[in-house]
Amino acid sequence: MKLITGLMLGGLALAAVPAAAQTDFSRMDVEGTPRVIVTDLSGNETAGRLVVWTPSSIVVETRGTKRTFTPADAFRIDRRGDSLKTGIIIGAAFGALGGLISDCSKGKSPCRGQRIGLTLTGMGVWGAIGAGIDALIPGRTQWWRRGIP
Repeated sequence: MKLITGLMLGGLALAAVPAAAQTDFSRMDVEGTPRVIVTDLSGNETAGRLVVWTPSSIVVETRGTKRTFTPADAFRIDRRGDSLKTGIIIGAAFGALGGLISDCSKGKSPCRGQRIGLTLTGMGVWGAIGAGIDALIPGRTQWWRRGIP
C-alpha cells in the first residue's frame, strides 16, 4: 500500500509543471471581442470588453471608458466564462451513482438491464442539469499571466 501511495504521489509531482512565464501579450488567442477581467499589480480588477490587442498592449472598454494595459501593468487576464465540461462530468457522475445504487430487485426478473438503463438515463439527465447549472454560473478561465522574474 505504501508503494502504491508513493508511486501516486511521485506521479503527481512529475505532472505538476509550472506555467511558462509570459512577458508580452503575443500568446493570447483572441477571437472577436471577448469579455475579460484584468488584474493589475495592486490586485485591482478591471472587467470589460477587449477592444484592441497587440503584443505590447491591450485596451479594455468598461462602461464607455477605455483603459490601456501593458504587460508591465497587468498581473493576470481572465476570460469570462468557462467550459460546461465540468458541469456535465459532475452531473453524469451523480446520475451514474444514482443508477448504480438503485433498488430494482422488487420485480422477479433480473434487474441488470434495468440498472443499466437507469444508469445511462441518470447520466444523461443529470449531465444536462449539470451543464445548465454551469451555464448559469459564469466562471473565469485564466487567459494570460505575468511571468515571474
